[in-house]
Amino acid sequence: MTEQKLLKILLVQLKLVALGCLALMLLFLFSAFKPGPSDDLWKRLGISREIGEDNISESFFRGYLFTAGVGNLKNIVTGDKAAVTYEILVACKKHVGGEAFRQEYNEYRKRVKPVAPAVRTKEEIRNELVLNYEEAVRNNQGLVNLALSMRNDDMKKSAEKSLAKCRTILDELQTGNSKLIVEQMIYADMRFKTEMNIYQTNICAWEQKFPADPRQLIKTRLESFMRLTKDIDFKATTKVVQGKKIFTNSYYERKPAAWKIGYRAGKEVTQTARTFAASWLQELSHQ
Repeated sequence: MTEQKLLKILLVQLKLVALGCLALMLLFLFSAFKPGPSDDLWKRLGISREIGEDNISESFFRGYLFTAGVGNLKNIVTGDKAAVTYEILVACKKHVGGEAFRQEYNEYRKRVKPVAPAVRTKEEIRNELVLNYEEAVRNNQGLVNLALSMRNDDMKKSAEKSLAKCRTILDELQTGNSKLIVEQMIYADMRFKTEMNIYQTNICAWEQKFPADPRQLIKTRLESFMRLTKDIDFKATTKVVQGKKIFTNSYYERKPAAWKIGYRAGKEVTQTARTFAASWLQELSHQ
C-alpha cells in the first residue's frame, strides 16, 4: 500500500475519531515531511503558529481532532518520522503547559458550563399571563368584528363568549386574585424541580469532563490515547473487498478509529508517541 493511499484512508477515518491532541499529532506525523534544522515546524505544516496552537487547544478542549487551516498534509516525502514525532509532541506539550492555554481553557470551560434553571416569581408569571390574555382579548374582539361584518350570528355568539371569558380572566390577573396564577406557580415549581435535577446531572458531568485544573484534562486525553493504542497489531494484514481495504481479521475491523489510525501511522510513529505520552503522564502524576 502506498503512503498516498494510506493518507486518503486516514483522512476518512479522522472524521469519526475522538482522540484529542495526540490524534492530531499522529495525523501530522503520518504526512512524514522531511525535517530540516532550519525549517520552521508550522511552515512545514502549512499553517501559522497561531493556527497550529489554536488547533492543539481546540483538540484538547473538544476531545476530537481539530485541523482547521492545515494545508500541507498531502506533501508526502521521505523523512525521519521518529524525529518529526518528537518535534511535534514537544511543541504540543509546551503549548498546553503555558499560561495562555490555561486562560483559554478557563474561558472555554465557562462557555460550556450548564446554566442553572431560574426560579420564576409570582410577578413574572402574572405579567406573562397578562400579556397572553391581552392578546387573546384582541384576537377575540377581532373575531367578533369579523362576525358582525359577515352577519354570522353563530360565529358572533361564540366569539363574544370567548371574549367575555378572556376579559374576566384578564381582570382577575390584573387585580392579582387569579386562581390561574396559583396553578401556574405550582406548575412552574414542578418544572423547576425537574430542570434542577437535570442541571445537577449535567453539572456533575461537566465537572468530570472539564476539571478545574487543565492538567487533569491533559491527563485524561493522554490516558485515552494510551488506552486506545495499547494493543495495535502492526503485523495485521489487509485485503480489498469491493474496492475497500479492510483487515483480514474481522476482529480488527471492529476496533475504534484511534486504533486504526495508530496502525496506519506505523509502529515507529505510534510507539514514539506512546513513549512520550507515558513520560508526560508520569510528570503529571508528580505535580
